[in-house]
Amino acid sequence: IKTDQDKPTIAARDSISTLAAVKEVEELATMRKLIPIDKVSTVKILTNTSRRKVVLFESGSLCPPHVGHLSLLNCAKEWLEATMEVDVVAGYLSPHADVRRKFGGEEPLNARQRIELCEALCEDSSWIMVDSYRCFSAEAWEKSFEFRKGPPAHHARKAILELFSKTFPGAEVEVFCLLGDDIVTMIRDQGFFEDGKGESDLMKVWGHFSPIVCIPRSVDLGVQNVHGNIELHYCNDTRFISRHADTPSSTLIRQKLSVGSGVEAEMGVKASAILISSGLAKGLVDSIKTDQDKPTIAARDLRCVECKQLEKSGPT
Repeated sequence: IKTDQDKPTIAARDSISTLAAVKEVEELATMRKLIPIDKVSTVKILTNTSRRKVVLFESGSLCPPHVGHLSLLNCAKEWLEATMEVDVVAGYLSPHADVRRKFGGEEPLNARQRIELCEALCEDSSWIMVDSYRCFSAEAWEKSFEFRKGPPAHHARKAILELFSKTFPGAEVEVFCLLGDDIVTMIRDQGFFEDGKGESDLMKVWGHFSPIVCIPRSVDLGVQNVHGNIELHYCNDTRFISRHADTPSSTLIRQKLSVGSGVEAEMGVKASAILISSGLAKGLVDSIKTDQDKPTIAARDLRCVECKQLEKSGPT
């Protein structure tokens, strides 16, 4: 019945439609494993339709994740909802798939380990989840060869929008890209906020997308909101900046671990317990010397100690 080329029958069409429907359901289930939606605010999506419905997306090495990452999301959510006609319906932490080039070829924590720590960190949040699409989606990996940390962020944005359109038909949802002030400054200095540059340029070079949201660690009146081809929302409100300014960094955590200090305050009780009990802390301590992005004082001090030891031992 299904192979009659001359006279396709109702039964054949029904069979093909059923197979297509089953495939779509399976694909949707797979996508929901990589991009969970259990904390999405359905109420916000379906009410006050005049307001922009926004998903906040924060990507990074997350090696390791910490409360500063959650602070950035929470501050951005409160600021956007207080100052713009915006409802933030969900937030995602999205680890880079590959951090080996950041750490000189080493991998202090692999993708699964970083995702596990992110999930522990986000467990008590009512709206922040972990997006692992870029780490484990074959479709994302097919087009990631040009980026040093695996599939770029805009692949995850596309997947999130597709998932939300299928889950909440008719709802208009946007994804805002949450970036640190150091990245925004580099993007600005490279001229991406000027006329003649567009989102496609940003995606090609950085992998990021627009709109961009930034909660800096200090006031910078030299950076203003941009509403051109690339949309930038830059917070210079000291109420939110002061809250975020003193939050920890992954670099600080690696330094504290190197001297045997606890990191519960920086990573939360559950995530820090996983880090210590599983023996993952050693990889982070070793990575102090190999971090290619942000060499630290601790790293330089360690290199100096090693140099002195070599000098004492003499030539080999």
